[in-house]
Amino acid sequence: MIISQKLKETNIAEYILYMWQVEDTIRAFHFDINEIDRNIIRKYEQSREVKGAIRQWYEQLIRMMVREDIREKGHLKFTLDSIDSLSSLHHSLLQEPTDKTYQELFRIALPYVNEFQKKAEAEGQGVIETCLNGLYALLLLRLQNRKINRDTGEAMDSYRNLLSYLTVRYQNR
Repeated sequence: MIISQKLKETNIAEYILYMWQVEDTIRAFHFDINEIDRNIIRKYEQSREVKGAIRQWYEQLIRMMVREDIREKGHLKFTLDSIDSLSSLHHSLLQEPTDKTYQELFRIALPYVNEFQKKAEAEGQGVIETCLNGLYALLLLRLQNRKINRDTGEAMDSYRNLLSYLTVRYQNR
């Protein structure tokens, strides 16, 4: 909750990735708030009141995930709405004749996006969602201590550069 609030205000792409990680954490603990409390919330060095607020936040997310029927897979509607907002800005920046920087970042990332979409069988997925999925996959690989090859590293760098620029523009709009 504390991290998500800060990220939402400062870096929308990192916020989305963080929320995906929270969704997967909830799934890993089988939507059991007591397990989440024992394994996560209690470890925070926060007051009882803050820990209570964090627990309520997790409880609310659990209810939302159940209501939105994303127990097995999928993402909360509000994170998808954030992706839609970033995608709209992405399309605007591609049409903006004065923003050559973003267009160049997109040009560099596009071949990697297309390749990732083919490998993931997600050709209909938007560019921004693909970049986020790629970075989330990278996070999961790193958590597993898996080696990242040079091509994957270059692809993820292009995604990170594109999303970083887009995020700054998003926050400054």
